[in-house]
Amino acid sequence: MMRNVAAQTVFVLFLALFQIHAHAVDKRETALSRGGAVAFASQEGEGPDIEWFKRETGISPKYVEHESGVMGISWAHFFAMVFLILSFFLALLALYLRYRRTKELLNLILKEGPQNDREG
Repeated sequence: MMRNVAAQTVFVLFLALFQIHAHAVDKRETALSRGGAVAFASQEGEGPDIEWFKRETGISPKYVEHESGVMGISWAHFFAMVFLILSFFLALLALYLRYRRTKELLNLILKEGPQNDREG
């Protein structure tokens, strides 16, 4: 049972990493198709082009994205990732404890095995 939980946890973490990588690759492809590093910098809001665009189009500040949470990600995403990481380490801990207990039981059985043969 614990092996299934550990396998599921590893699978979910793999999917999360794959999604993050795919998102980063997608952003790079968009930036390169728009003209390289300058477009990428302006896409992140770090260039004069984005300021010019905001002035010319008259976009209200209430529609501008504001970074919230930790490292610019939403709080829901941050807590979901923390939960996944904690569950991964707890599954590893449970797996380790199970194997340790199994080893103790096997050693106990092996020690008692020859004694039972002599009596029976």
